[in-house]
Amino acid sequence: TLQALCEQLFAKSGRALLNLGGFTGQTLAGALSTGTHATGLEHPPLPDMVVSVDIVLVADDGSAAVHRFEPSDGITDPAKSPFPLVQDDDAFYAMVVHCGTIGVAYAYTIQLIEAYWVTEHIEPFVFEDDYGAALQRAQAGENLSFTLSAYPDEATGKHPGMLTRFERLT
Repeated sequence: TLQALCEQLFAKSGRALLNLGGFTGQTLAGALSTGTHATGLEHPPLPDMVVSVDIVLVADDGSAAVHRFEPSDGITDPAKSPFPLVQDDDAFYAMVVHCGTIGVAYAYTIQLIEAYWVTEHIEPFVFEDDYGAALQRAQAGENLSFTLSAYPDEATGKHPGMLTRFERLT
């Protein structure tokens, strides 16, 4: 799971993922192959941390083999690749976010950063009353998450919820 990965990264190297969503119970392959977005307009989605992906592909004859996919300026020396290597931007991005339809993700090489801590500040939020101001805050660079009730308040007819602001600490 992402939680186990994050704990190991921190304990063994003091490193962290570039970004993370509010739920960490899914696997790395599940989060990457489905394009999980994580948090904040200023923070990249999780697949943006991938620099190389090894995918098991099945040929028409039924044989299976691992292939490595990287961007055009990939990190692998083509002469030293242990697998057939494709360094092509379109193919790479298709393989990273493939929703499990192309092959089985065998391994990822990902970019890490120094570990960091995050604080959460929670405040009440009413949709649509507070939406415009919250959108302006997000566009100004605040890392925000909205949680709304699917059911309107009986008295006002509006959807209550909460706004969570995440702040990275150094």
